[in-house]
Amino acid sequence: MLPLEGGTFTKAVSQLIDAGLVVPAELGAIAITPMGRRERDAQRVVWQRLLAIVNRLLAGDVPQPQPPGDGGTSLPMLPDRTAELHRERVVIAEIRDVARRAREGGPRFAVVLADIAIAHSRPAVSVAMLQRSLRETIGRARSTFAADVSAHRYGASGVCLIVPGDEYIGTAELLRARLFESLGAMQATVKGFRGARYAVRIGAARWTPDAATSGAVLRLAEAALSADSAVRAA
Repeated sequence: MLPLEGGTFTKAVSQLIDAGLVVPAELGAIAITPMGRRERDAQRVVWQRLLAIVNRLLAGDVPQPQPPGDGGTSLPMLPDRTAELHRERVVIAEIRDVARRAREGGPRFAVVLADIAIAHSRPAVSVAMLQRSLRETIGRARSTFAADVSAHRYGASGVCLIVPGDEYIGTAELLRARLFESLGAMQATVKGFRGARYAVRIGAARWTPDAATSGAVLRLAEAALSADSAVRAA
């Protein structure tokens, strides 16, 4: 047990100790273990690559998507009943809850949507890349975005972030960078994924007190998503 008050930092350190990545040292310090060094070096490579992408985005060097318009078979646009139920019961329900809190004086929020399109000569490869990218992005949301950002699967091929506060543009670009990093890493490291073409669309909208319904901000984000597609296809 660490002789500290139970807080987020202490819990994080305790988890590192339980995982064998660090050990308690003298005077309240902690020391990294050989296993921790290996984990640190492995994560450093991932984060250096991600930070390089973020720095390019902040500098205005936005990667051009590779629309799956040639050399591959796009995934069919079929309705996904499970995804629709999740949208109605989870995503919209959370938006309704944060909108209620915002109307009662709580922080405002924004909705950020991302949609992935992938094409490959073998449709099964497109499906595998899509599912893996969505799992990685949503599963690592707590370590990628701010602690108060919630991430959800959205539709058959998308991600939805609910971002408290007004600083959501950076979160939107970070989401784009994370998806590009995930897809690019898969294409570069998995032989079966080579030759895939992909595009990532991003749309975001901020809630305002003028919103007639909780779903209004979601519709605005969806409209921004479509606009992003139109601009990047030009």
